[in-house]
Amino acid sequence: MACRDELLKQNLTSFPKTTYNDKYSTSIGCICRRYLPCRFVAWALRHFARQMRFLTMGSSLFSTVQIGHWIALFGQAYLRSVRVFLEIQKMQDASNEVGQTSRLTDRRGRGGIFVGGTLAVVILAGIGMQVWRAQNSKAAEQGDGTTPAGQARMDALSQAVGRVNGEAITYEMLARECVERHGKEVLDNLVNRTIIQQACAERGITVSEQEVNQEVITLSKKFGLAVEQYYQLLQAERGLTPVQYRRDVLWPMLAMRKLAGREVEVTRQMMQEAYADSYGPRVKARMIVLDNLRRAQEAWEKLRQQPEEFERMAREVSVEPNSRALGGTVPPIRRFSGADEQIRKAAFAMKNPGEISGIVQVENRYIILKYEGMTEPVEHDPKDVEAQLHAEIEEREVARLLGETFEAIQNAARVDNYLTGESRGAVKKASATGGAVSGVSPAVR
Repeated sequence: MACRDELLKQNLTSFPKTTYNDKYSTSIGCICRRYLPCRFVAWALRHFARQMRFLTMGSSLFSTVQIGHWIALFGQAYLRSVRVFLEIQKMQDASNEVGQTSRLTDRRGRGGIFVGGTLAVVILAGIGMQVWRAQNSKAAEQGDGTTPAGQARMDALSQAVGRVNGEAITYEMLARECVERHGKEVLDNLVNRTIIQQACAERGITVSEQEVNQEVITLSKKFGLAVEQYYQLLQAERGLTPVQYRRDVLWPMLAMRKLAGREVEVTRQMMQEAYADSYGPRVKARMIVLDNLRRAQEAWEKLRQQPEEFERMAREVSVEPNSRALGGTVPPIRRFSGADEQIRKAAFAMKNPGEISGIVQVENRYIILKYEGMTEPVEHDPKDVEAQLHAEIEEREVARLLGETFEAIQNAARVDNYLTGESRGAVKKASATGGAVSGVSPAVR
């Protein structure tokens, strides 16, 4: 027994004394003294508990390097305790003075050392791994370039997309230029598409790639073209690639049809009005557009006395550039469509050539018309053009319905445009995923 105490005393001299009185580290030290017969293990755990206090207080001192240091220190202490125990066991076997009771106690002590020490090492390693993973996860989210993900992002931004006399033009420079030139338009497109995606997700609506493919085939047949020729036409006339057309035009249109929730109905009255607009008489007129009521009243007083001066005054005072250059001439006015309803009513109310209308207000514009007669109607059997008129009305009504539906969901959405500094709509709770909802993304292939 004396030899064992002397050996323990010699090994303890290499460890500093601890004076920590905090509750956390003292408790762990007491537990180790209770269940681990080696004070080296108790000392290492107690110091490790002291370091754990830095973690609970949010200090950055508890770094990955320190975790590794304390795990290594504890492992070293554990191995030394095992070596000391084996030395003591040899001395006891040599002296042959230990009875059966002492041998049972030593076996329990040896088992306590191995089990307790192994358990403590596993616990420390587990804590270290958790902290290490948490630190790496935080660094990855920040993308500060110190993690593989952050470094990959930095490399992508600094990648050269061109060189001029050896000077690199990087991807980041190109992206910044694109945002400055086209950022508002592209962002508006993304915002509108996201609004539609979220509305579809809320109502369980999906648009499959097969539906998009079928719509492409239908539209290409309407123009009498093969699908590839139709894509080439879109590229030439509208500057849209197949992917852009499918994603930015077809998918939103199909989604909005489903969001509208109903089909348009073409009535007999619609057919009659469409026939009158297409083949019936129209009003030939000149127009002066002014942006001030006082000026409009002054112009109207002069024209009422001298209607023949209408063309000259249109060139001088009208604020509408297209008709102004033509002396106020505008395309013939239809009875049921085209121009604003107030303008149509005023035009068809006049009967005599040279007649001057009253001042017609349309929003913040003031309009004066001069009647010059009617166009001749085009004679057609309504049955011969019925199918064509039906298709035109249906297309027009679908466009109107989709516009109303999108306006409704747009008004219900909260949109913050940080590029332009504009915000609109009520505040809504963001999706927990923070991105587009799966299953409703545009089919683009």
